[in-house]
Amino acid sequence: MAEIDNVKPTKNGYAIAALVLALVALVFSWVPLFNIFSGILCVIGIALGIVGIVKIVKDEGKKAFSITALILNVVTLFVVLFFQASLMVAMHREAEGAQPIDYSVSSFDLSPGRSVDLDNGLTVSVNYVNRGVVYSYRDEDFVEVAVTIKNNSDEVIDTYPTDWRALDADYYSSCFEYVGAAEEILMPCKLHPGAEISGKLYSSENVVEVLYVTGVNESAAASWNIR
Repeated sequence: MAEIDNVKPTKNGYAIAALVLALVALVFSWVPLFNIFSGILCVIGIALGIVGIVKIVKDEGKKAFSITALILNVVTLFVVLFFQASLMVAMHREAEGAQPIDYSVSSFDLSPGRSVDLDNGLTVSVNYVNRGVVYSYRDEDFVEVAVTIKNNSDEVIDTYPTDWRALDADYYSSCFEYVGAAEEILMPCKLHPGAEISGKLYSSENVVEVLYVTGVNESAAASWNIR
């Protein structure tokens, strides 16, 4: 009579752990702050997946399971990094408050009504300025700045209200505030070639100049004197 070996299948605990970590990381990958821990879980999951592949050399099924867990962790890590980068960019662009700026760079000291042609193909202008604008839900006066942006290039250009800054008498800049009628305020826009957009910006500070900033370092590319 033939003897039958009673062999118990070996569980690939490394692959199972890697898969669980990948799924948990994926769930929280889009949640601010939590996605940092998701990234850590992915790194641990990748390490466990690699160990699982090394441990299993004969059982193709379990080896494939380890590879699947490893790939899922790698994909999830890229998702985490994408959402984290998007969050950092959004926080950087929307950050408000006084920020020092190098006023000596490309300052044109223009009067309202004048436009400037920029190197990126945009033409920007401050059309007019109103002071003492009051809104019933805010017990303070605002400076209202009407601006226009036109795309003279051959490419689509992203424009943002945070490209405009309010400069006070101490030469500190701050972002304009989101107040006023929704149909009038300047909104983020993908500006196609030949298109232009106009809108209004508001600040409760004692604004003496309006800046338009460009580049990673947000250097002033143009300025309008509204004293």
